[in-house]
Amino acid sequence: NLDRVPMLNYRGYTDTTTPGDIHDRHRDLTIRARLEKATGSYANQIIWVADRAQDRAKPPVVDLAPPALDVITRWLDAMAADPTPLTPAKVVKHKPADAVDAYWTPDGKRVNEVASWDPATSWNKTYPIHLEPRLIAGAPITNDVMKCQLKPVDFSAYQVTFSKAQQARMKKVFPDGVCDWSKPSVGYSLIKGTYQRY
Repeated sequence: NLDRVPMLNYRGYTDTTTPGDIHDRHRDLTIRARLEKATGSYANQIIWVADRAQDRAKPPVVDLAPPALDVITRWLDAMAADPTPLTPAKVVKHKPADAVDAYWTPDGKRVNEVASWDPATSWNKTYPIHLEPRLIAGAPITNDVMKCQLKPVDFSAYQVTFSKAQQARMKKVFPDGVCDWSKPSVGYSLIKGTYQRY
């Protein structure tokens, strides 16, 4: 029932902090891709990003926690006041007008823009997405293939030309083949339901 819960993913942008931070901004979009894969929609999810001071000892320019709490509270209160059964449509119906994807510029100005993978958007120019190795290697944006099934190395599938020595080395490094990202994880099966009951 992931589509029956309001979701607001908010974060300070830490992709470029030193030392590095594994909480890359692309993870919000991965959650969105998983939500859309599971339910067919991400209408109940919002993504917010604001700058984070490079010096971790300093506070951020914009603290997203208070406005996030306010939006979620108004959203849940509106849903609770509606006596109709809980459905995905009810969640979306009561979504506040300001409950939309947005980023805050480094000087604190809010910009409403749909979060996406497109590097040409103003959001991604302000806060570029940095991908992890699995996504760069071709994993789906849902990043839900834990252990990939393998396929034989097909050198024509790459955008470069391999020398004979490079081909031999690749076959030595990957003797059983390379990831076939079009297939589910090794051992994948559908779950029969969640373990929690309310």
